[in-house]
Amino acid sequence: MEANPYASPDSEEIVNTNEVKSEIAERGTRLVAVILDSLIGILFFLPAILILVLSGALGEGGDKAGPMMIVFAVVMLVSFLALLIINLRLIIKHGQTIGKKIMKIKIVDFNTHEHPGGGKIIGLRMIVTGLLGVIPIVGSIISIVDPLLIFRESNQCLHDQIANTIVVKA
Repeated sequence: MEANPYASPDSEEIVNTNEVKSEIAERGTRLVAVILDSLIGILFFLPAILILVLSGALGEGGDKAGPMMIVFAVVMLVSFLALLIINLRLIIKHGQTIGKKIMKIKIVDFNTHEHPGGGKIIGLRMIVTGLLGVIPIVGSIISIVDPLLIFRESNQCLHDQIANTIVVKA
């Protein structure tokens, strides 16, 4: 029986020029890592949302609305900075977000399979694709196409190609 030419390629070992072997992270594992990162982000912002809901500042306005909005904004800012610092530290040191760390996968340089450095990950994988994503119309297309490119044989999304990185098992 012939192999299905439309089936997605299996994960396989890839070898670089330094004879360092890395196994490509499976697509499902990468998806779960992204979902975990999103859920963790929601958890970080949950206190601010609860402050808003429990204070009643959303409903009536009144005397409480002004001060509660300030408390809400401060808690949102602190939550954002805490999440940002944790993820930046993990990315810079290990090439991982919280979700990637939980799923035991990491970002490596495509050619050397070594940690590419935080600047390359943040600058090329995150900032460049983030800036592309805000371009009217084109950004919407890029935001849809980027994750779909994982179904190619290389398992690289657009942001991986821009930074010349790949996600492997840690």
